[in-house]
Amino acid sequence: MRIRALLPLSGIAFVVLTVIGLVVAGSSPSPDARADEVVSFYSDKENRARIGIWFFAFAMPFLPVFASSLAGLRRPEGQDSYVVWRRVLLAGAAIMSATLGVAITSQLALADSSTKPEIAPEVMQALNVIASYVVYALLPATGTMMLGAAGWLLGRERVQGWLGWAALILGIGLFVPFIGVLALILSAMWIIVASITLSAHAEPGQCSPPPPRGSASPNESSLPRFVRTFVDPENPTRVGLVMDVADMDAVMTAMETGREVRAGRRAERPGCNATRPRVNHGTLGRAASASFGHVLDDQHRG
Repeated sequence: MRIRALLPLSGIAFVVLTVIGLVVAGSSPSPDARADEVVSFYSDKENRARIGIWFFAFAMPFLPVFASSLAGLRRPEGQDSYVVWRRVLLAGAAIMSATLGVAITSQLALADSSTKPEIAPEVMQALNVIASYVVYALLPATGTMMLGAAGWLLGRERVQGWLGWAALILGIGLFVPFIGVLALILSAMWIIVASITLSAHAEPGQCSPPPPRGSASPNESSLPRFVRTFVDPENPTRVGLVMDVADMDAVMTAMETGREVRAGRRAERPGCNATRPRVNHGTLGRAASASFGHVLDDQHRG
């Protein structure tokens, strides 16, 4: 399977690692908990909190990879106006990653502070309030990413189109009070479904750039060794062919014979006597033979 088809699956890795981190870390004290309760909680569950933080940290890189793979989908020509939604998608993923970084930093500070008696309990209480309200900063960040994904996916084929409509509904819900947390959970499920769908319907990679001037084309391996092809990097529709010929007279005879056979077939078919531009293969062949002979003479002299 191509790496391009595996990139969307990074969304699954992000969600799975995040859920594992939440399960391992467990629930945290409420924002209105007393200072001694916060200190006691993190003193008893310091190891669990640290392990959960590591899972959060491992999950972070997968979110921008998923967003980048989603933003890498092609749009039909003439739909340049949709590019702004691609930027909104990437910006939302960046803001979401930054918000998760704040959550990781606050949790790590709480875990470390629980083992240092010189840190006042009131400081840990303040850190616990910040950590508890990070989720409310995560809602608009995720909503921005989902709205960008909706705008980028809508108007496409049926599979990606319904993903766009689902992202639009969830993106709006993330900005609505009282249902934002539910929309956040459903957005995580949307990321999983989108990862599987985009991986299964991965578009073929873009064509590789043409080789430099004078280099052999990628299809040269399928030709005999005495035939080499070249591609013009400025105009890929222009190609050249070089062939080592041992007996030029035999080649010229075959070209003349082929031209006569084609002329005879056209004469036998009615309506095929229209004037057509013709190429004097004999003249071109003799010129190529002379040029080839000069090359051999130069090589022999060298």
